[in-house]
Amino acid sequence: SGSKAHVEAALTLLAKIHATYFERKLPEGLWEQACYWHLETRLSELRDMSDKRLQSAAPALDRRLRQATRGMTLLHGDAKADNLLIGDDGGAAAYDFQYTGAGLGARDV
Repeated sequence: SGSKAHVEAALTLLAKIHATYFERKLPEGLWEQACYWHLETRLSELRDMSDKRLQSAAPALDRRLRQATRGMTLLHGDAKADNLLIGDDGGAAAYDFQYTGAGLGARDV
């Protein structure tokens, strides 16, 4: 479910992953464009946005996120409820790391 406790568990897990790899050298072979959720994969949503001001700013925001060099960390790359297990005890685990690579942690959120 999307309970507050589940959201907190998911964000805590992502924060632990991001903190562990913050500004460290990452293994070879990861996605260069980490994260499924970037503008090139969301062009239909961009086109259909009702907020035209945000729509026009989106390409520049996406470019800045991709060009960042400080604060890089390991991204899960497709963090969503379908790829997270949340236990009754509040523990969390992630799976389906097919879009893993380097990026700003905010991109996972």
